[in-house]
Amino acid sequence: MQFNLLVLYEFALLIQKFILVTKKMVRSFETPSILSSAQKDMTGESLNSHLSLWGDGMSEKGSREQIRQQNRDYILSTLRKEKLIARIELGQITGLSPATVTSITADLLELGLIVEHHEIANKEPKGRGRPRCMLGLQPNVACIVSVKLSVDHIQFLLCNFAGQITQQKIVNFSSRKATREHFTQLLIEELQDFLDENPIEAKHLAEIGLAVQGVVDTQKGTIVWSPALTDRDIDIVRTIKTHFGVNCLLSNDTNMIAEALYRANPNKYGENFVVIYMDQGVGAGFIIDGQLYTGQTGAAAEFGHSLHIPDGALCSCGRRGCLEAYMGDYAIIRQYNDMPVDSAPQQVGVEWKDIEEIIQAARAGNEKAKQVFSNLGKTLGIGITRLIALLDIKKIYLTGRTTSAYDLMQDSLVNSLDESLVSSLDNELSIEVLQGDESLIERGIVAKAMQRLDKKLLAKR
Repeated sequence: MQFNLLVLYEFALLIQKFILVTKKMVRSFETPSILSSAQKDMTGESLNSHLSLWGDGMSEKGSREQIRQQNRDYILSTLRKEKLIARIELGQITGLSPATVTSITADLLELGLIVEHHEIANKEPKGRGRPRCMLGLQPNVACIVSVKLSVDHIQFLLCNFAGQITQQKIVNFSSRKATREHFTQLLIEELQDFLDENPIEAKHLAEIGLAVQGVVDTQKGTIVWSPALTDRDIDIVRTIKTHFGVNCLLSNDTNMIAEALYRANPNKYGENFVVIYMDQGVGAGFIIDGQLYTGQTGAAAEFGHSLHIPDGALCSCGRRGCLEAYMGDYAIIRQYNDMPVDSAPQQVGVEWKDIEEIIQAARAGNEKAKQVFSNLGKTLGIGITRLIALLDIKKIYLTGRTTSAYDLMQDSLVNSLDESLVSSLDNELSIEVLQGDESLIERGIVAKAMQRLDKKLLAKR
C-alpha cells in the first residue's frame, strides 16, 4: 500500500511539473517575437534559442526582457515611419498582439517618448462611433544633427525625435584648399551657428552624426583620407565631442546609403546586399545578415580603392590602379580627352555638365564616348565579380549620378560578369539601378542615430 501511494505521489508530482512546463510554453508563444519587419518570426527552433524551456529562471527572464526591448524598438521605429497611428493599426503593422502593444505603449507614454492625440479621428458617418486615440512620437524628446562633408560643401540637417527634418543648411567652401586647422575651425563654427539659429531644438541635442567621402577610422574618430580635403588623419570626432558635449559618430557616406535603404524597406532590399555609389568617386556599402558591415575600423567597404590594375592609372587617393581610377568622374574625363593616366585627378577639372556632354555624345553614336562607358561597364563587372566571390552576395544596387549612363555600360557589364562568374551564380545575381536620391546619405545618418538614441532612452526603463 505504501509503495502504491508513493508511486501515485511521484506520478502527481510529474503531472504538476508537466502543467507548469505547459504554462511556460503557452506564455512563451503568446509573447510576440517580431523584432523588425525584416527579421523572421521567432517560432520553432528560433524561439527555442531565445526562450529555453528547460533552462533556469534567470536565463528565461533575460530572454523575455530582450524580446520586450526589441519589440519596443520596433514600435518606436514604426511610429517614426507612420507619424500618427492607432494602437490597433500599430498591432497590424508590427504583428504584435493587442496586449503587447498596449503594454509597451503604456511604458513609452510613462517615459514621455510618445503622446496621445485624442482630437484626431477617422471621418465616420455622423453619430456613429467615437474618435480614435492616435499615438505619435514626442518630437521634443531629443534631436540629432546630420553633417555631410563632400567636395566644397558641408550640409547640416536638424531632425527631431519624431524623425521630422526641421532645418537644413549648406555651407560652401574651397575644401581642397582648407588646411586641417581651417577645416576643423570652420566646421565647429558653422555647426555652432546652425544650432544657435535653432535654439529650441539645440536644447535637446543628443547626437551629431558626420558622414564623409573617403576613408574613416571609426575607432579613432578620424578622417583618414577624403577627396574633399588635402590633409589626412584629421581628429574630428574628439573635437566635436569636446566642443558640444554630446556623442558624435563618424561614418563613410556610402555606408550611410546602405543603412538608409535597409532601414527604409528591409523587405524590399533584403538582409544581404551591396550598394555601389558611382559619382565623383566610387564607394560601396555592405548589409550582411541585416547589419551594416564596416569592419574593425569602419573602412571595410572601400570598394573604389581596391586594386584593379597594378601600377595603373593614378587615383584620387594617391595610389595607382584603384577601381575608382577607371570609374570615377575624373577617369571618364581623362579617358575621353586622351589625358595621361597619371594626370592628377584634382587637376582634371571635372564639372558634371562635362560628363553629361559625354553621355549625350555616346547616345548620339560617338564611338569614342561609347567606348569610355563600355570600358567603365567592364571594370564595374570585374569589381562586382570580386564582391560576389568574397561575400556570396546576390543583390547589387547601383546609385550615384554616373548610373544615368547605365544603358551605355550595361552590355559590357553583363559580358564581364558572364566571363568571370560560374553560370549558376550568374543566374541568381540581381543588379538594380536606383533612381538618384541625394538625400540617402542624410537619411542613413538620421536612421543610424535614431536607432542608437532609441536604445539609450529605452535603457532608462
